[in-house]
Amino acid sequence: MSFKIFCFHKSINSYIDINFIQSGHLYKGSFLTGGFIDGSISLSYDINEKNSLYFSYILGYEGEGSWKIEKDIKEKEIKHSVLIEDHIIINNFWRIRPQIYFGWQRFKDNSLYSYDYHAYNNNVKGFGSSFDYFKDYNLSFYLNYRNVNYPNYTDLLSEIGYNIYSVKTGLYDKNIFEVGFRAKKNIWFLDFSYLRYYYLRQKVVSLSGEYSNKDQRDSEYNLVIGRDLFFKEFKLHPSLEFKFYSSNQNYIRYKSFFDFAPFFVKNAYSYGEYSLKNFFEFNYDNLLFNGNLKYTRRIYNSRPPRDVNNNYIIGKKQTQDFVVFSIELIKKILYYAYYKIGYSVVVSNSNNRFELYLPYNYVSHTFYFGYGIKY
Repeated sequence: MSFKIFCFHKSINSYIDINFIQSGHLYKGSFLTGGFIDGSISLSYDINEKNSLYFSYILGYEGEGSWKIEKDIKEKEIKHSVLIEDHIIINNFWRIRPQIYFGWQRFKDNSLYSYDYHAYNNNVKGFGSSFDYFKDYNLSFYLNYRNVNYPNYTDLLSEIGYNIYSVKTGLYDKNIFEVGFRAKKNIWFLDFSYLRYYYLRQKVVSLSGEYSNKDQRDSEYNLVIGRDLFFKEFKLHPSLEFKFYSSNQNYIRYKSFFDFAPFFVKNAYSYGEYSLKNFFEFNYDNLLFNGNLKYTRRIYNSRPPRDVNNNYIIGKKQTQDFVVFSIELIKKILYYAYYKIGYSVVVSNSNNRFELYLPYNYVSHTFYFGYGIKY
């Protein structure tokens, strides 16, 4: 939802942009309900003709039924973030946007009664800068740094069942460095980013079941290629996305506390992923129809799938196919206000049949309605 707050100072503009959504989910014979909030409050102050200061506060809430490849469907999430950015116009073609950033993220699942104790709760702080070029085409380069602190995270080995581990918190803390660019010319667009994760205390698990002296290091590459197509009131935005994630962290599978021959998976978290996506829009009078169709396939580099008894299937690689189709109707009720109703279906299929921690094979249906303001 977006709403403009009128200010007395002519150099200040302020905005509120927020959506409230209530949803119901059919999943494996069960019915779940969940709510979602996606909102932001922004202020812009014009210092002079070539310099403007922006402040943005973003609030997000995801209830049960948020469909992501690496998320439990019954998990709830709250996140806040603050971005302060200075827009400095250098000349007619170049602009620089230095920024500082603060974030806060909390989770809760069925085993927790509070958002305070989840292992992956985190606090983020950082800074960065973007360099924009705009003439015949738009081009933006950016560099970002983030420090992420996990105050409740104790030890990787405790997660995988090993009984000798550290109880010190913050072992998942990391520094993230990101570099990338976005380009758009006419109907074509291209996004690329590279991220490097430096874990501050997390060591790599060795074959012996203990930590080695090697620090965990992860890398991530993202590439999006797409185009915009316009047919009067009908718009299409097809795109092709690639993601490559590499980690030197290993995994040890203990089937029980008395397992004296655990299974070792080297580089267990590395994978390649590609997605085909097509988003469309159709405007008719005060009605807006949106739709999205996305297919994602993930292939792990060296992780074998497991059967229902938690046995690895040697000689195969774990894969997952994830299909999402959604459609929604948005109706304006005022110049800046609207409501929406929608439906989505998710089909997830994997050759991994062991689903104690995360679901891999399911079909889900979601129905939702919401209200928003946009000005």
